[in-house]
Amino acid sequence: MGIYQGAMDIGTNSCRLIIVEKKEEGDFTHLRQVRITRIGEGLGQGHLRLSRGAMDRTLAALAEYKEILAGYPVEKVWLMGTQALREADNSQAFAAEVKERTGFDLQIISGEREAYLSYLGAATGLSDPALAQPLVLDIGAGSTELMWLEEDGAAKAGDTGAAGIAGTNVAARAAGAKAEAAGVGGRGDDADRNTGAIKGRIRAVSAPIGSLRLLEKPLDRQGILEALRTGWQGIAVPERAMGGNAAAIGGTGPLVGVGGTATTLGAIHLNMKEYDPEALLGLEMSRSQVEAVLALLESLPSAERLALPGMMPGREDVLPWGLRILLAAMTYCRRDSVAICDRDLLYGILQ
Repeated sequence: MGIYQGAMDIGTNSCRLIIVEKKEEGDFTHLRQVRITRIGEGLGQGHLRLSRGAMDRTLAALAEYKEILAGYPVEKVWLMGTQALREADNSQAFAAEVKERTGFDLQIISGEREAYLSYLGAATGLSDPALAQPLVLDIGAGSTELMWLEEDGAAKAGDTGAAGIAGTNVAARAAGAKAEAAGVGGRGDDADRNTGAIKGRIRAVSAPIGSLRLLEKPLDRQGILEALRTGWQGIAVPERAMGGNAAAIGGTGPLVGVGGTATTLGAIHLNMKEYDPEALLGLEMSRSQVEAVLALLESLPSAERLALPGMMPGREDVLPWGLRILLAAMTYCRRDSVAICDRDLLYGILQ
């Protein structure tokens, strides 16, 4: 038997859990769970506090996950918070409530750290040489991250020089001992040793624009592009290299989408009646295919979108906005297609 670990994140729209068994021959995912909790509800309209209802929904999901985790021999658990918790005035009070109610240590990570972990998750999950040196795009409900690998210097980005993200030692807690914390992916050189497969410096930028944010406060196509350009500080993205050159030059590979927007897009494109992450891994979609899915969604009322194979309940109203961000990002990055990957920061934190 390998080492069991759990990872959770509280995103602006959803709360997720994975349980992974790490073995010498590779990792095996035993369980994936997603609950639509919308902790960031209302933040896009200028509110600065998490609502009581949003916090209660999220606490209920975490309580459910705690029960699920108890059924596995999990040795370490991570719980991360992203954009909504970065913004809200009462996020620290919520973290204290999470600790009191569930025992989980909630770590609120920066946008750069989120991007870094998403890159690790995607890059370690992609084995196809055609997907070497990707530009990784993570469209969330509250923020959108872009990252790629540069081969000069240690693997680090943004706040990766901070203490890292602590995991709760479940075995120690269950034995009544003080829970131990182990930093993962701390300073650049430590991150490089921990991740092995990733050699180089990860460039990462984050823009505070996401699918739920746009649902609550819409922007037109040009407005979305400008929001990305502003949030990403106009950073220059490498041109796409073709053929053998792509694997040799950082960031010149394909655009790879991770997170719920990308995976739901792929599932709808494949008419997926049962979610199959392996079928999505590396699936490439052209700009016209993305536009076709967006046009289909726009032709249907929100409630009718739920009948589409591949649509996850709770994403039917935000997905069109996520796809508009994707199309704007493809324009910004000068890429005419996107490849789908089911691995993101939840897998990155386990590396």
